[in-house]
Order: sequence, then structure tokens, then C-alpha cells
Amino acid sequence: MGFATFENVCYLIENGAGDHGFLLIRGFGTGAMHIMCAAIVGHGMVYVWPRGALRAAGTCALLGTAVVFHGVYNLLAAYGGRAQYVAYALPLLLLAAGYAARRLCAGRTKTE
Repeated sequence: MGFATFENVCYLIENGAGDHGFLLIRGFGTGAMHIMCAAIVGHGMVYVWPRGALRAAGTCALLGTAVVFHGVYNLLAAYGGRAQYVAYALPLLLLAAGYAARRLCAGRTKTE
């Protein structure tokens, strides 16, 4: 969350604070993106680390996934216009998809 705050302060210094609603959306989107990247790596490491054969490859894959996700977010946010709003919604959409997938998988294991 600290780095997300730093990014938002840099954005404010560079672009000013013209639209407060937009800044609020940007603040939540940036914070959610950093939390999602940390969650991807953290939850993945819990799964990968006990499996000795997957440690190196799994760690690289998890970090690569977080870097690509962050890069796509940054590219969309920098493009401007509607793409910016897609970028700010992307972490929340990923969170919703992950929650739905988790509920779906939990429902399957209970019925089997």
C-alpha cells in the first residue's frame, strides 16, 4: 500500500488535482492493483514452496505474472481515456473473478 500511495502522490504532483472523483477512483484502483499483485505472489508461494521441484519455476512464474499484470495496468492507465477506467477496474474485476472461482471450486469439493 505504501508504494501505491507513492505512485498516487507522484501522479498528483505531475498532473494536479483537477477532478477529485477521478483521483478517488485512481486511488482505489492503484491500491487494489498492488494488493492483487501481492496476493498473487503470496498465495502462489504458499502452494509452490512446499513442492521442492516447483520452487524455482513456480517462483519465477508467480513473479512474472505479477509483473505482467502490473505492466498491463500501467499501460492502460497511461493510455488515457476509457482505457484508464478499464485499468482502474481491472484489479477489482480480477478479485471478483477469483472470488467466484473459489466459491465454484469450494462447491464442487463439498458435493463430491
